[in-house]
Amino acid sequence: ENNLDKVLCLYDFPREIRHIIYTTNAIESYHSSLRKVINTKAAFPNDEAVYKLFYLRTMDIVSKWNRAIPNWSQVLNQLVILFGDRITKFLP
Repeated sequence: ENNLDKVLCLYDFPREIRHIIYTTNAIESYHSSLRKVINTKAAFPNDEAVYKLFYLRTMDIVSKWNRAIPNWSQVLNQLVILFGDRITKFLP
């Protein structure tokens, strides 16, 4: 109840953009993959070894991200309407 105003601001965006913002499943999947890598090792010689392992696993995960965003043209149109120049300067 204390943070209801922060949650309700999500509904200020159009449905297409809300769908893109709500990425809990993707984030949980990513974190789960990182936890699996850490849990298979008993110990690490130093912090840098953990960072390298996270980096390598992240590169592996990113290489499999090939799913297109559904209705991207509608999402992009809504972003241009809402954010104008901040979006269009990144478009080809």
